[in-house]
Amino acid sequence: MPSVSPLHDFAERATALLVRMASDPDPALASAYDELLFEPLYRVIRQRGTSLAMQAAKRIGPDVTVPAVQPGDLDAIAIETTVSALERARNSAGRFVAERGDGASWALGAAGTAYIDVVRDFYGVRRKLQAVPVDPQSMTEVADTHRTAVSPEQVVETRAALEAALSRLTPEERYVVLARKQFGLSYAEIATYLFGQPDATRRVDNLWQSARRKLTEAERAWNAADE
Repeated sequence: MPSVSPLHDFAERATALLVRMASDPDPALASAYDELLFEPLYRVIRQRGTSLAMQAAKRIGPDVTVPAVQPGDLDAIAIETTVSALERARNSAGRFVAERGDGASWALGAAGTAYIDVVRDFYGVRRKLQAVPVDPQSMTEVADTHRTAVSPEQVVETRAALEAALSRLTPEERYVVLARKQFGLSYAEIATYLFGQPDATRRVDNLWQSARRKLTEAERAWNAADE
């Protein structure tokens, strides 16, 4: 059996949850999607022992109260407390609005829209006119037409677009995009967490600009495929 890359596995799981939310805007599904997307940041928090989660929580909601954790604090309890604070902050932020019935757009926004705008567009106006034949059995639960109004063909294309957009970015570029778009962190903060040097802002800017160029190329490629 061929091996599955981490990127493909991410796209597979993210698309499955995204499609289910598109037809069933359940906050529990939204939470599961959020956990999937934030998993890399949890890993960074634990490895580097920084207060990234603390900083992120401050930006998510004005009424969020979190314990003070200083950057560079390697105490395991403090790190775990910080992660828990971020989880509480996200849960209390009230970003998911079930009345909108728009779980897909919410999920894409939660991911940091910059690197998957092409997928969000797919759910909007840029849908391919011709369906791609696919074996529904290969789609597992996301192909169950009784559970979702999204066709298996749309699932295949959505997954492909997500994986294509993400595959253009290096891990560091993805980190910078998520930290900037989702958490609103400054270049100096990102440089501290990523390189351990708050003055390495030029390196962060180079990553940001490179990611933006690649994402523009990804969107153009997706749009061209629809023509």
